[in-house]
Amino acid sequence: MEILLSNSGQEMRRIAFESMDKVVLNADPQLQQKLQEMVLRFKTPEGFAFFILFTCLLLCLMFIFFSLLGGAIGANITRRSSK
Repeated sequence: MEILLSNSGQEMRRIAFESMDKVVLNADPQLQQKLQEMVLRFKTPEGFAFFILFTCLLLCLMFIFFSLLGGAIGANITRRSSK
């Protein structure tokens, strides 16, 4: 919510990177090195653009999936018998 309310692109990047750093610190010690490398890639301008695009794509796919799931459940619940 804080990211959406901030007006500055730099502020959004700062908040996103702070969140990523917290995830790395709280991760399993065996995964920390790989997560740290991934976060360093995302901190480049190209990496951050990829992160934003990937996140948008993932959210779109999730909306489609859950819409289909809800429609299927709704159709199943309201299905009338053909007797």
